[in-house]
Amino acid sequence: MALIAVAGAACSGPHSAVQRPSGNPAAASPGGGRLTVTWTPPTSNTDGTPLKNLAGYTLLYGTAPKTYSTAISIDDPKATRYAVGGLSPGTYYFALAAINSTGRHSVLSAEASGKVN
Repeated sequence: MALIAVAGAACSGPHSAVQRPSGNPAAASPGGGRLTVTWTPPTSNTDGTPLKNLAGYTLLYGTAPKTYSTAISIDDPKATRYAVGGLSPGTYYFALAAINSTGRHSVLSAEASGKVN
């Protein structure tokens, strides 16, 4: 099992405002068809106010940079990791958006990548 890091993101703006900023990829070791994404939960909104209504996350991933073909809903605001299984050999690119209780998504985190041999 391999670990890659995805930075946390603060909640702000409607889902349509989600952006895909470039980021520093994090290296991962072979995962045998599985990669585990870890992140730090956000603690504040983009306006600096405390985040009190975090509801979960959307984890996006795909096989090309900034091109996410799969979305996974994570309905646990206390989650800090998610194992993605069933992956074919290759490099995968991940980004994470936080979701608050009103359904608003944050901008995407910086992208991280991992490789399955």
